[in-house]
Amino acid sequence: MFNAAGPWRIAVTGSAGVGKTSLVEKLAPALGVPTIEEEMRAWLRQGHARLSELPRSEAAALLLKLWQERAQRERTDAAFVADNCSLDFIAYALHYGCLTEELAAFLLPEAQAFASRYDAVFVLPWGILPYVDDGIRTPSHHAQLGYQLIIEGLCRRYMDPSRLHYLPDGLTDIDSRCQWACSILDHKRSINQTRNDQGIVYLVGAGPGDPRLLTLRAYELLQKADVVAHDLLVSQALLSLIPAGKELLPVGRRYGAEKTSYRLHPDVLDRARQGKTVVRLKCGDPLIFGRGGEEAEELSEAGIPFEIVPGISAALGAAAYSGIPLTHRLYSSQLVLSTGHDSAERTRTSDTPDCKDQGTTVLYMAARRMRANLENLIKAGYSPGTPAAYVAGATTPNQRVITGTLANLAEKASAIHCAMPGLVITGPVVELRDKIAWFEKQQLQGYRILLARARPGPSIIAKHLRDLGAEVIEAPEISLAPLPTISDAIKRLDYDALVFGCAAGVEYTWPEIVAREFRRPVQLVAIGEQAGNALLRMGTQDFVSCHGSCEDALQSVAESLRGKRLLLITSNEGRPALVKQLSTIAMSVAVLNTYQVTHDFSALETEQEFDLVIAPGSSAARLVLTNSRITLKDIPFVTMGPLSAEAARREGAHTIIQSPEDSIESLIECVITQLTDKQRAITAALAGDGFMHTRAGA
Repeated sequence: MFNAAGPWRIAVTGSAGVGKTSLVEKLAPALGVPTIEEEMRAWLRQGHARLSELPRSEAAALLLKLWQERAQRERTDAAFVADNCSLDFIAYALHYGCLTEELAAFLLPEAQAFASRYDAVFVLPWGILPYVDDGIRTPSHHAQLGYQLIIEGLCRRYMDPSRLHYLPDGLTDIDSRCQWACSILDHKRSINQTRNDQGIVYLVGAGPGDPRLLTLRAYELLQKADVVAHDLLVSQALLSLIPAGKELLPVGRRYGAEKTSYRLHPDVLDRARQGKTVVRLKCGDPLIFGRGGEEAEELSEAGIPFEIVPGISAALGAAAYSGIPLTHRLYSSQLVLSTGHDSAERTRTSDTPDCKDQGTTVLYMAARRMRANLENLIKAGYSPGTPAAYVAGATTPNQRVITGTLANLAEKASAIHCAMPGLVITGPVVELRDKIAWFEKQQLQGYRILLARARPGPSIIAKHLRDLGAEVIEAPEISLAPLPTISDAIKRLDYDALVFGCAAGVEYTWPEIVAREFRRPVQLVAIGEQAGNALLRMGTQDFVSCHGSCEDALQSVAESLRGKRLLLITSNEGRPALVKQLSTIAMSVAVLNTYQVTHDFSALETEQEFDLVIAPGSSAARLVLTNSRITLKDIPFVTMGPLSAEAARREGAHTIIQSPEDSIESLIECVITQLTDKQRAITAALAGDGFMHTRAGA
C-alpha cells in the first residue's frame, strides 16, 4: 500500500535515449529522495565490454553481479527514484540473448518481487526524443526499439497495472515530464489517504480446489495482504501459498450451520476499518453462488474500498477435470447454472422433454438433496433418461465422478459422503466424458502420500507428486528465525572452507560473509541443489557443489576438501550425519548454528489413511515417526539414501523401500513403481474373487 506522504519508491524505465536519466535527476529532488543510478550504464561508462560482446556465460554472470548491487540498494533504501526498474535486468538478458534457464530461475522471481514493491513505474516512449550517440549507447536508434518492446511487455506481464504509467508522447521537455509524474503521485497520495484510514478488501476467487488454478492476481494479493479471511472449504494446499505472518481468519460457513444475520463477516469489516489490507478468499468465483455480490454491497454501504477478483468457478473446474464440456457445437448451445435449492424454478430451458434441446444444466450445492433435485428437473420437463454426472471434490486428488441418468444418478452416487462438495451436470455432453476424461489417467491419481519434511520452503518432491495427481500432505510445517549470535560468530571465523548445508544457511549468513575480509582464501561448498541455488541468487558462482549429502554424493567434492578445516553452516538442529560424512574427508569439521527451526505437526493430529510415507532425509524420517499423533509405522516408507532408510528402521518403520539412487528423480520413480505394483496386486486379487474393482478415482 502506498504511503500517503511518502517515502516514494519510483522506477523510470524504457530503452536508451528516451530521457530516463534526465527525468530521474529532476524528479528525485522534487520528491526529496535519492536516486539509484542505472548499473549497466555505469558499467559501460567505466569502459567495460557490452553484454553483446561477451560470451553467453560471462554475460549471465555479469547480470547476476549487477543485479546483486541493485537488489542491495532496493533492500536498504526506504525511498528512491531508480534509473530503470528491476525488470530491466530480465530485459537485458532477453535482448542480449543470455537468459539461460539457470539465470531465469534465480533472477525472474526476485525481479518480480522487487517490481511489486514500487509505488509507481514510469515507462517513457521510444522514438520521441532525438537519439544522441554518446559512445555508451548503441549507435543504432532502431536497435533500441526491440529493447523497448521487451521491457514494455515485461511490465505489462508482471506489474500491477495500477502502478504502471506511460508517459504521453506529447511531453518532450523535462519540466512537463516532471510535472506529469508529480501529478500522478499526487493522485496516488489522495487515494491512499482514503485507503489508509479504513483499509481495503479484495473479494477473491480461490478457484475450485486445485491450488494451481489460482489466478495470478489472486496469488499477488495473497502475498501482500495483511489478513486472509477464507471459506472453510479452501484447501490447506492453497492456504500453504500464503506467506508466514499473515493473519488467517476462517469466516465461511458450511451447509447446515446456523444462519447468520450479516452479509459480510464482522471480522472482515473490523480489519478493514483498522486500515488493513484484507483478502476475502472465496471458493470458486465470488459472484457465482458465492454471495460475493452481497458482500460487495455491504462494503459499498460501509464506504470501504474493495476490488472483485474473479476465480475459476466450480462448474468450470468440475467440467474441465471430469472431461465433460459444458457446451459443444453438436450437443449443447446453452448453459444454465442453478443451485440445488430452487432447481425447479430456475432450470426450465424448454417446454419439451428433448434433452438435446435443453442444453446443459449445472446444479450447485445439489448433494444433500440430490434425489429431490433430479426429480424437480424431470418435473420441469427433462427426460428421465437425460445423461447426468455427479462430480465431487472437483479438481482435487479426491475427485470422484459418477455418471448415470436423471432417473438413477441419485442411487448410484449415494455412497459418496455428502460432506464432500459436489455438483451435478446434466445434458447430452455428459456422454462425451468417456472420450475426453484425462484427470483420472494421471499415474498417481487417487493416492494420498505423506511427505516428511525437515527443511523449509517449497518442496520439489511435492510438486512432482502433485503433477502426477497424488494428494500430498507435507508435515511437519517448518518455520525459521535467525539466531542472534551470527554476526559475532562470523567475525571469529578462521577456516579453509565454508560448507552450506541448506539455502537458509546461505541467506542468513551471506551479508556477514561478504562484508568480512578473511585471512586466507576461503572455499565455498554447497551441499544439495537448494544451497547451490541460494549461492547463485547471492551473485556468486565461485563455489563447488554436490547433489546430496550421502557418501556417494560427497565423493564429487572429496578431493577439494581433503585435509581442510571446514565450517558447516546449518540450523540449531545441526546435521550430525553430514558432519560424520565430512569428518572422514576433512581435517576437522565445526558447526555454526545460524537459525532456529520450529516444527508444527498439526497436519498429523487426526487419523488419516496414507498409501506411502516419503522420507527424503534421516531427519525427516525421525521427525514424523517420533512426533506424529497418528500411527505411521505400518505404512510403507520410501527413503532416499541409506541414512534415511536406517533412521526410519531405527524408529520402528516396518516396511522400507530405498530408492536406487540418492536423487529426486530416482525417488519419484520408486514411488510410482511401488504404488502401481501395489494397485496391480489389489486388482488381480479382486479379479480372482470374481469382482473387478478399481481404486477411487483411478
